[in-house]
Amino acid sequence: MGFPGDRRLRLLHLRLQIHQVEKKLLWEILIRKVFGFSYFNSFWLWIFNNFLVVSLKYKFETIFRMLILLYLID
Repeated sequence: MGFPGDRRLRLLHLRLQIHQVEKKLLWEILIRKVFGFSYFNSFWLWIFNNFLVVSLKYKFETIFRMLILLYLID
């Protein structure tokens, strides 16, 4: 048994992990769609991910995610 806040912390941490995986998968899909090959573990993908997290914050990232999805649907 833990403290009452432990469960909320675990859920928050899990949501953060899911968000990070989702972002990597979106980049992977975009790169495959545009270039035709995979760079899942590449240096450039790492740079793009960190640039989005540090510089652009969540509002722009959400808009960017929607644009990627619209591009993929088209």
